[in-house]
Amino acid sequence: MYHTKDDKRSIYTSTLLYEALMMNLKTTPFDEISVSNLVRKAGVSRSTFYRNFDNIADILAWRCDSLFKEMASAFDKQRTRSKSSFLVFGIHFWQERWECVDAIIKIGRLDLVYDVLERNVEHISFSSTKAEDMSDAERSYFLTMRAALFVSILKTWLDRGRVDDAETLADILKRRIMEVSFEFLLD
Repeated sequence: MYHTKDDKRSIYTSTLLYEALMMNLKTTPFDEISVSNLVRKAGVSRSTFYRNFDNIADILAWRCDSLFKEMASAFDKQRTRSKSSFLVFGIHFWQERWECVDAIIKIGRLDLVYDVLERNVEHISFSSTKAEDMSDAERSYFLTMRAALFVSILKTWLDRGRVDDAETLADILKRRIMEVSFEFLLD
């Protein structure tokens, strides 16, 4: 788990470590990247690394978490001006910030993205449905479904090479999601 504090210095050094990791991933398999190499490239000490992170994958979890929080905040702000769906907004957001999630997928740690979204999804109101009006069981399943659906869509979009724009993707999903729901419920 990461321990990055919400202060300028911690965010700055964590960002340096993230940038060093992303540079390394261009030439070195994830499993061969060492803390020593990262701190040397980032220009920070080992103690700074361990003050913020337990392991190298935590850097990606921290960055992903930061991005999802940024996305949730931006969505909530723009929602007052527009009726854009979360999916369309989310794809637009990730079109410019795809490298972190792509790196997580490539190292086989999609669980990091899922965990981050599950922690943040409750704060995003996707529709008129209010999670607080649900029973505990309904709320748990509802939030889990939203997180899983968004993570799956994001992964598939990245796997396909980010060729689908947000509006096309939303249109595909609108046409197919009801079909999938009915198939699932009728079995």
